[in-house]
This record gives sequence, structure tokens and C-alpha cells, in this order.
Amino acid sequence: MNKDLIISSLQLLLEQVKNSEWTFAYKSDYEKRIKEINKQIKIIMRIIETKVYQFKELDEQTKEKAIDNYRYIGVEDGHWYEFIKDDLSHVCIELKSFDLDRGSFAKIHIEDLYDTCYLILKFHGENNETYKIAEGYIKDYDFIKDKMDNLECIENDDSDEEHLNKLMQLDKDLEDLDEEYQKEFSEEVLSMLRKEYEYMTSDEYIIEMFEANEYEFTDQGELI
Repeated sequence: MNKDLIISSLQLLLEQVKNSEWTFAYKSDYEKRIKEINKQIKIIMRIIETKVYQFKELDEQTKEKAIDNYRYIGVEDGHWYEFIKDDLSHVCIELKSFDLDRGSFAKIHIEDLYDTCYLILKFHGENNETYKIAEGYIKDYDFIKDKMDNLECIENDDSDEEHLNKLMQLDKDLEDLDEEYQKEFSEEVLSMLRKEYEYMTSDEYIIEMFEANEYEFTDQGELI
């Protein structure tokens, strides 16, 4: 409804109340009602009418301004990475902390790397980088483990130092393998987080968000 029409209606109501003072049981009720209507008129008179625009209706310069004004709207609440964290937890990778700036790290915890890799091969697509890492780990782990099993099957004297040294070396190889692939997964998680952040602050994402939510703007590119 037009602001002027609302004010006219309230002013008409005010006159009607003034002309019907006798209908109020108490003068205080009459004065209270007059005060309420006058207050409503003042509130409406203070309303500034602004023409609003859909994003696609803005000129190109104002579109750019709107995008820059709200570039970080999708990440400023600090929860933008929650779906990545949840997806990792489904394959038993815990995202503990990360820094996309100068620190440039992602700290993760994996209780059992072999089990995690098995889950990744089961639930992640073959084109996913985590799938390729998991596939490489299981292949390398099985290769070393087969060597250990073959050595353990060979009859030998428990005091055979050479035999024990080989087993110890293979055991260390498994530890080194875990450390190497833990690092690979950590680097991939960091890459996932960085790509998601860059997408959620990109022109493409901001425009999609504006249009999907049917946001309205002033002619200066400010959200209503």
C-alpha cells in the first residue's frame, strides 16, 4: 500500500476518533487512542521509499559493486567448511584445524590409515584425488606386508640377526609409509578447503546466491 494512502487513512481515523470522544468511557482512554494514532502517523511519515532491483536488473558497474560488497557473505559465519569436515568424518578422517593463509596447513587425525583408505575406495569416486591416494597406499602397504609375511614364514633361528633386521626394516618401512600418506592426505584436505573457499568467494557463487535467494538491492548495490 502507498505510504501517502496509509497516512490519509490514519488521518481520517484520527478525525473520526476526535469526533467520537463521547463514546469513550474515560477521557484517559480517548487521549491514549489519539496519542497512538498520532504515533503511527509519525512512524509512517519517517519511512523512506526506495526503489529495489533484482540483481539482473542492476547495471554492470553496480553488479560488480554488489559482488564486491558481499564477496565474503558465504564464508563469514565460519561454517562454510562443515560439509567437508562431515564428509571426511565418514571415512574416519578428523579435521582438527587448518589455516588457508600464511600458515597454509590442514591438521588431520587418522586412527587407522588402512581402514580409512578402504572406506575411501568404497565411498569416494575413482576420479576423486582421495581415491587415488588411498589406492596407492593400499597397494604399497600390501606390497610391504607381503614381504613381511613371507619372511615370517621362513624357518629361521630366532637369533638370526639378519632375518630380524629385515623384519625391523620392513616394519619401519610401514611406519614411513603411514607418515608419507598421512602427509599426502593432509595436503589434499588443504587443497579441498582452499578450492571450496575460493569457489564460495567467487563471482560465480555470489551471483548464484543472489539469484537463488531473489535478493533485492538499492541502485547503489546495497542489499535491502
